[in-house]
Amino acid sequence: MSAVLPRQLRADLVKARSAPTLVTLSSLVIIVPVLVVFITGLIDTLRFEDADSATRTLLAIGVSGALGCAFYGSYLVTRDEYYHGMDRNFLMAPAKIVFASRVIVAAIVGAGLSVIGFAVWSLVTGFILADHDATFVFSPEVIALALGNIVAGAVAAIIGCSVGWLVRNYYVTVVVLLVLPAMIAPLMLNRARDIERFLPVGAVAGLGGVQLDGLLGQLAAGLVLVGWAALFVAVAWLILRRRVNA
Repeated sequence: MSAVLPRQLRADLVKARSAPTLVTLSSLVIIVPVLVVFITGLIDTLRFEDADSATRTLLAIGVSGALGCAFYGSYLVTRDEYYHGMDRNFLMAPAKIVFASRVIVAAIVGAGLSVIGFAVWSLVTGFILADHDATFVFSPEVIALALGNIVAGAVAAIIGCSVGWLVRNYYVTVVVLLVLPAMIAPLMLNRARDIERFLPVGAVAGLGGVQLDGLLGQLAAGLVLVGWAALFVAVAWLILRRRVNA
């Protein structure tokens, strides 16, 4: 079994890297923050004379790209379900190996997409600042934001992968991981922040350092998000084990 997992990991990493829709799906880590900035009118509320604060506020929005990481995590499962290839995977390796491999690969891909996303979003942030006669201010807080962004992307991808195992349908994951959070989370963050900060999207926002009063700090938010991920993984595995043993 010790040799099976690395082999399965290599195979799943190749699939994740060579997916024909890789570019489209990974672009969500940039598209989502852009939509957040312009739909919410955030730019109009910033004080660009305080370049340090404006830099951190804009950079923190990049963590919303974790929704894209979550969706890509689900795609690692729903793609094979869509093409009826999951049963073949179970013939090649035990279900627990396939399950563990997809979860690990989701975390790796989520972290990788977040690194790329944060780098690109930093360029976008610099452009927005320059357009308002401000400069990008690099500070220790920026490093903390980057680390929070990467962790959020990795853990969100694990949650997305678990959702993929639970629903096993590409179109349902679009609704669960993209549409519903986009509709509900902003309302919760505005009107019920004391509750939302303990839910996955609120924890992502806190981990990413989003500048909203009432959110958890990065460490506490990270622990909450990891707790949600552990719960989703446990439930997904129990459901899968029951299905393959039925």
